[in-house]
Amino acid sequence: MFLLSACIQPQQPQVFGDTSGTITTIAQAKSMYDDSRVILEGYIVTQIDDDEFTFQDSTGTIRIDVEDHAWNGLSVTRNDKIRIYGKLDKEFFSSTIDVYQIELVR
Repeated sequence: MFLLSACIQPQQPQVFGDTSGTITTIAQAKSMYDDSRVILEGYIVTQIDDDEFTFQDSTGTIRIDVEDHAWNGLSVTRNDKIRIYGKLDKEFFSSTIDVYQIELVR
């Protein structure tokens, strides 16, 4: 099991776009245009490096790149369902999500 947490003190959350929007699935996000804003719910299943992770929901997996401030002091395990707010970074052969905010789903 791994434990993820921010190394900075919690501060006021920084919001990227509309946080009251509709939840998007990973499958839907992969078919969207580059730079589309997305809100996803699911689980971090693996850590790739310091700020890159594999994120999973019921429709698949996608690599996420998490900004340091996005953690906002949260500690997250693979058993914690989270909501991520970010932007789709679509390349020719792959897609990633640049994550700007993370919340625990209660």
